[in-house]
Amino acid sequence: AAWTLLCGGVGSIGFGIAVIKGNWLAAKAGGHAVRLSLLAAAGWIMLLLVCLGAGNAALAVFPKPPSESAQSRTAAPAGAPNVILCAIDALRADVLKAWNPAAPTNTPALDALTRDAVVYRQAFAGSTWTKPSFATMFTGRHPHDHGAVSKTSAIRPGLTTLAGCLQEAGWHTAGFSNNPNTLALFGFDAGFDTYTDLKPNPLPGATPGATRLSLYQLIRKVFLTIEGKLRGGRIRITDFYQPAENITDIALKWCDTERPADRPFYLYLHYMDTHDPFMDHKRPGTGYARARMERPDPEKYRDAMFNAYCSEVEYLDRHLDRLFQGLRQRGLYDNTLIIFVSDHGEEFYDHGGWWHGQTVYHELAHVPLALKLPGNRHAGVQVQGIARLVDLMPTVLRACGLDETLGAITDLPGRSLIDAEGLPTADHEPAFTEVDFEGNRMQAVRNATHTLIRANPDNPRGVLPEELYDRQRDPAEKHNLAQSGELEGILQPMRETLDAILRGAPVVIPKNDSGEPVGPPQAPMDSTVQEQMRALGYL
Repeated sequence: AAWTLLCGGVGSIGFGIAVIKGNWLAAKAGGHAVRLSLLAAAGWIMLLLVCLGAGNAALAVFPKPPSESAQSRTAAPAGAPNVILCAIDALRADVLKAWNPAAPTNTPALDALTRDAVVYRQAFAGSTWTKPSFATMFTGRHPHDHGAVSKTSAIRPGLTTLAGCLQEAGWHTAGFSNNPNTLALFGFDAGFDTYTDLKPNPLPGATPGATRLSLYQLIRKVFLTIEGKLRGGRIRITDFYQPAENITDIALKWCDTERPADRPFYLYLHYMDTHDPFMDHKRPGTGYARARMERPDPEKYRDAMFNAYCSEVEYLDRHLDRLFQGLRQRGLYDNTLIIFVSDHGEEFYDHGGWWHGQTVYHELAHVPLALKLPGNRHAGVQVQGIARLVDLMPTVLRACGLDETLGAITDLPGRSLIDAEGLPTADHEPAFTEVDFEGNRMQAVRNATHTLIRANPDNPRGVLPEELYDRQRDPAEKHNLAQSGELEGILQPMRETLDAILRGAPVVIPKNDSGEPVGPPQAPMDSTVQEQMRALGYL
């Protein structure tokens, strides 16, 4: 520890001297302050990194291992399929041809997958930002039920999870998180035998232990700022998350080296490429990040950002092709249930805003969902009814032959998207979406034809307290009919449905000694998590 402090102190003092001296030399040289200061500071930072590397023993005292859960106590059913949750962050349904024939992207791998799969054309997320939506997929519960609804809240402990059910039934469960909102810190590792929190690339020479130090985060921030300027502001995506190329490599390596030979597996893969920064793959290094441009000028940036987003979709498709081909080469594709899904969409000024999490409109709530069933059963079937991400957990349990397990969980709000005879279905239950993010508190309920939205007064996005849309005539939800006075026969039943969903949270929420409900657990974020959140625009 003393060596670490010494290295950090010497490096920090040296860095300060370098900046001051660089500015003084620049003044003498006629105003080239930035160039001389940056070069001097970069040299000192590299020296400090060497010191950190030399002091690895002091820095990496207790590297956090992947979460370990209890080993399976039973054998999986004979012929049980593998399961892969292939989750894509912030992917709009309307940029894929299976959901929009006029989509502007070329995605041959996903086109082929959807020909092998059942496609649910009207699937809706439980929330419109990452943490609550993934928690809904993992637990089969609405956000107000599972509790992971804020930037610091975690999944309520003790909830039954999809991973836990599969683990208990004999599956080996492994997960690779790639977004700070789905860290083990927030309870997402429950039920996994191994759970790996993937992080942005560390600085050269830094150990896992070093990356958890506040000093390291300060050094990293300064280093990336300086190095970024030396690179002319070009974005390097591994400073934010691991790209599709790396996720596919990790998945295939896991299949080769860690996949158990004696039982089926459940593998969670998190692809982040359609989350900002949106990289323009036709112009390497050019990207658009929320942390750098919270409110872009739509006249200047809308088309450029959307085109970059579409190039991310095509880049993703190339590496999903490698994943699917790799599964075929290993003899795993046929007997694997592949769930292709997004947690939410992305807004490109559709309703006067950007990014995600701030509204519950169609561009954010509508998500792609396709189930490639074992043996490619029902390949090419398109289901038109309402599907919901809260339905994924019961659907997977049924597809895996675990009807008894599913029947024992009596309080799940979702319904299986496969009926008792194994046929694809969507039972027209209303879809419920909610968000509580950056002062925007909203709920939406969607039936087969209409959408009702309820919002808190004076929310930052300016959504009215009540809005109603006819999706048959207005699929983009642009023309509010709630105040027309002509649709009360539709509006009132939808109000009652929304109220019933909010009242019907089945989980028994713990109470304190005064009988007041206790909120979901809070997970304090260390400097590493805060910096990763900040880079992605969450802080």
